[in-house]
Amino acid sequence: AVVSVVCGLAPCHSTRGAAVCEPLGPDCERIPQGDNVKIEFPMKSHTVSFQCEFENPPVVIPSIRGDNRKVYGVSMTEVTTSSFTINVQRVDDTDSPDMSCTENY
Repeated sequence: AVVSVVCGLAPCHSTRGAAVCEPLGPDCERIPQGDNVKIEFPMKSHTVSFQCEFENPPVVIPSIRGDNRKVYGVSMTEVTTSSFTINVQRVDDTDSPDMSCTENY
């Protein structure tokens, strides 16, 4: 289960909107393969619930908090009056990639 952590909450009907931070977990998966560990960066889908229901689906502006030296692709689906679904995938591909995992919010 995902536990909500409120970062700065304004009333849902405020003209300033509302902010929610939720832990999304690590940006990678470690898969044991014999004596080695394979690192993969799968797309992860997360449903985020609002603290209260809006009259209309709100405009959602996603921002991923994590290691700012890494690049993430973000898309959203199913924005409703009570929740939205965000898809996050680490997409940095360089000659010398940082293969460490980072917790994202």
